[in-house]
Amino acid sequence: MRFLYPTLFGMWALLVLVPIILYLFRPRPRTVMTSTLPFFKTLAREHQDAAWLKWLKYLFSLLMTLLVILFASMALGRLVVAPAADDVKTVVLLVDRSASMSAREPDRPPRLARALVDLKQRVAALPSGVGMVVIAYDRRPEVLLARTVDRRQVERMLETIETLPVEGDSDAAIALARRVAALETPAEIWHATDRDRTAEATSGDDDESDAPTDTIAEPGAETTDTAADLPETATPELPEATPEPPDADSDTDADESASIEVRHLSFAGQRPLNVGITMLDVRRLPQQRGRFEVFVELFAVGKGSIETELEVLLDGQPVGIRNLTLTDGQREPLLIPVLAEHGSAQELVLRLSTKGDQLASDDVAYARIPELKPIRVMWISESPDPFTQIALSTMGSDEDIEVLQGPPSSWPPERGADVVIFDRWLPDTWPPDQPAIVMQPPGSSGPVQAVKIERGGFPVDAVRSTNATHPLLFGVASGRVSLTQTSVLDTDGPLQPLWLGPQGPLLSAGQWRGQRIVVMAFDVQQSENLPLMRSYPLLVGNAIYWAAAESIAKTAGNNRRTGEVIPVVPAEVVWREFRPAESGPWSEQSVLTAGGNLLLDRLGFWEAGDEEQQRGAASLLSQAETNLSAAPGSTSGEVATVQTASFFRGDLAPPLIVGAILLLIFESWLYHRCWTN
Repeated sequence: MRFLYPTLFGMWALLVLVPIILYLFRPRPRTVMTSTLPFFKTLAREHQDAAWLKWLKYLFSLLMTLLVILFASMALGRLVVAPAADDVKTVVLLVDRSASMSAREPDRPPRLARALVDLKQRVAALPSGVGMVVIAYDRRPEVLLARTVDRRQVERMLETIETLPVEGDSDAAIALARRVAALETPAEIWHATDRDRTAEATSGDDDESDAPTDTIAEPGAETTDTAADLPETATPELPEATPEPPDADSDTDADESASIEVRHLSFAGQRPLNVGITMLDVRRLPQQRGRFEVFVELFAVGKGSIETELEVLLDGQPVGIRNLTLTDGQREPLLIPVLAEHGSAQELVLRLSTKGDQLASDDVAYARIPELKPIRVMWISESPDPFTQIALSTMGSDEDIEVLQGPPSSWPPERGADVVIFDRWLPDTWPPDQPAIVMQPPGSSGPVQAVKIERGGFPVDAVRSTNATHPLLFGVASGRVSLTQTSVLDTDGPLQPLWLGPQGPLLSAGQWRGQRIVVMAFDVQQSENLPLMRSYPLLVGNAIYWAAAESIAKTAGNNRRTGEVIPVVPAEVVWREFRPAESGPWSEQSVLTAGGNLLLDRLGFWEAGDEEQQRGAASLLSQAETNLSAAPGSTSGEVATVQTASFFRGDLAPPLIVGAILLLIFESWLYHRCWTN
């Protein structure tokens, strides 16, 4: 404890001499002669107390008078609980504004609001010459206010901090705060968060008992770690090297690091209760282009059984409801089938409803079901194979696949294709970044190294499959296939053999410089039973979908987590969030981007242009934020103790003034109502 204005306290504290002098030098009572008898009754009542009781009353009155004067003097001198001016020169206020700080328990303010009130009390107790820096962080730290000694400016900046539905990264924030604090030492870092720093510190190597750990106390209380005892988590540990002679710069850095003290202020809840969506992924079902499957994972925090309801909405209309019962720490995976529509994208919204849920930002998740566009296939062949033509025609409607057939003279095309089929022909220069299917290669080109078999080929009665689980062989009866080999493939190339015969690979597939390539070294027309089986259309379809997987993935919906930065072309982005109301279910807001980059700092669907890559969705999807931390020892008695302790922290002028007023009221009641009756 110390006084911000010690001279003012000394001046007013001298007033305690006045009641002391009056008590020591009391005038003797005078004798007054009277002839009226009724006065004797009054004098009898006044002098009926014993001498020791009179002395006790005078002494107790003197003590309360001195306390009132001292309390008022200490309030005028600004008695505070804070370090001295020489103990600290810089204080870095590190505020966690991640999603979990918006959690709110019943009859209590949100965690961020409690943290800001506590920080303001601590700032008010600092000496006038201490510099302060304000840093807020979520996924990345941001310096909101550079070093200043103006308390009002710091308080105004603290009032502007709001929570964001983004996962927090405290390690990077503490590393930045230490760099800022090292500019002028000795310094302190006040880290206001709701995360359990003890669990984070002990989650590493448990065998190292001597390793330093972070500790955290009750909500609103503080624990300290010096930078010398607590290593920076952002700096990886390096193996021991040969000792080098010490230099002056390294000694200076070590001294500055040792003079930085980190205080972790915990504002975790006492009884957390939350159910949130922690994972969301949209994928196409294998070989079912129009059908999607949405993988969802829920996570629960709370005591006992927790009842929750998951509502599924597609384009704003409810399509399903699931009622679930979860327990503390339980992960619940779910699969939701979705049928896509041709010609337009769909918007999927998942909403959770849980009684007593304390965090709202993880109760909703957004996902775009991409628009189905036909796969563009270019078939280059001098004389198209009729069985291949039948196989391509049975793959679906024009909305699923678009096949363009042309002679070798039409290569290269003016418009690109998702997949190109080279049938008994290869270009002299292999096309880069082009998925390709090669049928009956006549020679070698690029990654395809083959030699043509003359005189009609070599019959193969049975093929041997090397990888039956490969996507190309999905649904294909490899054990019943008999065919005619027309080319010999090189087994040392980048392609993996899937079918083998006596003369080497018959079917190969793989990636070469980012391109997906499939090679079929057999003639369908001359094969014995392959063109008559349903395995051949399946094989061709599997090859097309597998080769075009990357181009299909480019239109996967662009569903991302909050906190990411995405390059966008226009300067204005429209956000839409699902909020059912009388005016409509959607709430729209336009945001201007900076430098052509969009920071996903909110929930909902965003749209920056007409292209598919300029549209997407953002959701929290963070188990670290959903798993709300609980304060150690969450009992009602400890909560009251912590609140009382926080009342007598920082500037003590308000409680001192309240104490002086209560003493005056108590003295008035005691002497004028109690002891006079």
